[in-house]
Amino acid sequence: MRIITIQMILAIIIVTGCSTKQDIPLEMKVSKIEVYSLSVNQEKERLSTITDNERIQAIITELNKLNKTDFAHSESPGDLYEIHFISEEKEKVYLYHNVVGIEGKIYTRSSAKNDLVWKVSNKLSEYLLRVNR
Repeated sequence: MRIITIQMILAIIIVTGCSTKQDIPLEMKVSKIEVYSLSVNQEKERLSTITDNERIQAIITELNKLNKTDFAHSESPGDLYEIHFISEEKEKVYLYHNVVGIEGKIYTRSSAKNDLVWKVSNKLSEYLLRVNR
């Protein structure tokens, strides 16, 4: 009985340790967010740099509330953005596919390989794409 319990605990530890960390919720202290527009050729053009703490927190709060979805309609034309969440220690990059008439999707390159994608709310889209004033 004791051997079975130890084996079960070890199995749980192994599975937990080997599972991939999801990209949402975002768990880092962000000091700056940079938003880039991506062309068809993957050329980047910076649209904005967000440094206002209140706006950053609103974006992260909204990001962390997103629901998973899938890549249905991902072939639909739309605008593609690269969103950089930057802290003093690291940077996390998300791709945001904004399709008019269809809900936008946000993901990282690694999460896309595992078909992990999140549906973007209108509120998050507004926070990210609003031009700094």
